[in-house]
Amino acid sequence: MNQARDCAFGFIQEFPYAEQADRANAYGAMLAPIIRMLCPLIPLALLNATKQGTGKTLFFKVIAMLATGRIAATIPMPWGDEEWSKVLTSILLENTTAVFCIDNVEAQQRRFDDGAGEKPLSSGILSSFLTTNVWKSRLLGSNKMPGLEQLSIPMITGNNILLGGDLPRRCYSINMDTGISTPWQRDEFTYTPLLDHVSANRGKIIAALLTMIRAWYVAGQPKPKSKVAFQDDFAQWARITSGVLAHVGIEGFLANSDRLYEEADVEGAGWTNWLEAWHEKYPTQTMTTAELRQELDAYPEFAALLPEELQNLYQVQVKNFNQLLGKQLRKRKGTPFGKKNLRITRDDAKVPKWRVVAGSNTGNRSHSPQNDSPQNNNANTASDSATSGMNGNSQEQAKEERKGSEGRGQSQFGFFFFFCERRKYRRKK
Repeated sequence: MNQARDCAFGFIQEFPYAEQADRANAYGAMLAPIIRMLCPLIPLALLNATKQGTGKTLFFKVIAMLATGRIAATIPMPWGDEEWSKVLTSILLENTTAVFCIDNVEAQQRRFDDGAGEKPLSSGILSSFLTTNVWKSRLLGSNKMPGLEQLSIPMITGNNILLGGDLPRRCYSINMDTGISTPWQRDEFTYTPLLDHVSANRGKIIAALLTMIRAWYVAGQPKPKSKVAFQDDFAQWARITSGVLAHVGIEGFLANSDRLYEEADVEGAGWTNWLEAWHEKYPTQTMTTAELRQELDAYPEFAALLPEELQNLYQVQVKNFNQLLGKQLRKRKGTPFGKKNLRITRDDAKVPKWRVVAGSNTGNRSHSPQNDSPQNNNANTASDSATSGMNGNSQEQAKEERKGSEGRGQSQFGFFFFFCERRKYRRKK
């Protein structure tokens, strides 16, 4: 098993991974072409670097060579949801199991910058594409919307990529950093040129990857020691990949996910800092937007912490700042920010007053004297008993569903390895 691990991953071990989590994620990406048919969906691989010439696009070409046996072309980043829809639909029309890469995102972000700072990569169409099993989009020049099975392996490359929207939760990152200013001048590698070696040893690499997956399966599909959490759409991919890697002694898979979320949530960080200052300075006081504006004018250090979108408006002293401030507060009312779960609240007065409170808002029940009456207590008891029974049934049902799911997973693996053994037997004949 260790020999299979060293054989397969040895071809990509010399990429300049920033840390162990990035190395483990890269090895997980190498498993993707083998296990793709076992996973309903897989997330977007974010190949990120601090400098050009680090090897991001070469890494993608290695994965594509492994999956298809040939060099794959990269795609420039589309601009706008309409273009994203056209590109993604065209990819699936050509091949529903495509391995594709949106290349050089950082340069595209600068190209379309409107002067208000670098724009993060954020696309509702791409986010939807990553979490759908069947993709439907209108074909160019017609009214047809065919249902295309989505079994792709998506990747994106760029330098210091900034993510926004829902994309961070649909990505896993492979960060590369050589620590030098001219990474393209490095020439001390075991395999040169790398793609020629991968092409010549493709069968050997695939056999080694299958050996590792088979060993994990025969061992009972053990879970890794460290918990690997990923959103439910990609749970099967995370379970298989983390299990296989841990079984062959590679830890750290998806260990950098929290940092990816924190770095991507630029808007959230700005609002968190300001709301923390607001809550600390005025823990119980409620204010209208006009009163809040007066506090901002009176305390420049408080105003300096305004989120970017409000800071720009405040600095130029727009006449309707109070109105725009109210709109921004309404937009984020009830949204938790930071580790303290800071939330913006508003009363129902004709001129609403705002306040920042801390703590989770889940599980709260309204309390009134009526709830303390014996009749209501009896009713609540009966209701709780009924709910308990329903929850018991739901738990049993959930257990049965999990068993069925595990059975289906084992059946998939059984068929998968039966196919591989049958193919090997035919070759021997």
